[in-house]
Amino acid sequence: MFLASTELRSQTQQAMATGIVPAGISLGAEALSIVGLYGVYTQSQHHLPAGPYGQLAAGATAGVALSAIALPLKSRMFPETSTELRASSMPGQAWRHVLKSASGYACFFAVSEGLRTGYYKARLVDASRKGTTLPSRIDDLHWHVTNFASGGVGGLAYRAATLPYFSGPMENPLLAKGGAGILLGTFIAMGTLLAGFGWVDETFKLDPHPERWYKLGDKVLE
Repeated sequence: MFLASTELRSQTQQAMATGIVPAGISLGAEALSIVGLYGVYTQSQHHLPAGPYGQLAAGATAGVALSAIALPLKSRMFPETSTELRASSMPGQAWRHVLKSASGYACFFAVSEGLRTGYYKARLVDASRKGTTLPSRIDDLHWHVTNFASGGVGGLAYRAATLPYFSGPMENPLLAKGGAGILLGTFIAMGTLLAGFGWVDETFKLDPHPERWYKLGDKVLE
């Protein structure tokens, strides 16, 4: 009885280890791909003009970088699902998923950046009319919430942009029973992503175009 119990415990621990280790590797690969996405997007913008065209180009480049990291490691291409990961692992499909990531992130950044900067400038104008000033962005809860909401809407734009890259309705998880849940998860995940990027930009002064946070006529101090 003691030997059987010991063997069962050993098998349980081994099963847990074999599940935890691959999960840890997968999470590490996904985190690495997100860091690559941010780094390439930020650095690309140093060589591109501010505005939607630059954001489209930088977003597409960053999407290619993310897929170049995720695909060889057999990791999910954030924010996609495990179903999409299985599809991307099929032979001969890698090129399609690289294009999908490039298109999705081009639209994500163009939409979300336009929303958050436009809304922030509207707040600046409103504060100027009232004779008040806004808090610094890093201390401005309203700004962080705006980043989250803008990122969520940008995530839905990502999903819309990637629809043509599914080979048919059977492959598209959005058309499955849990499609609404995937859209909600995308909104939350991409909102969190942009809120995180905004925090890093402000904390470490990495924003390549800080002038976009000022209204016309303001002196850029950053």
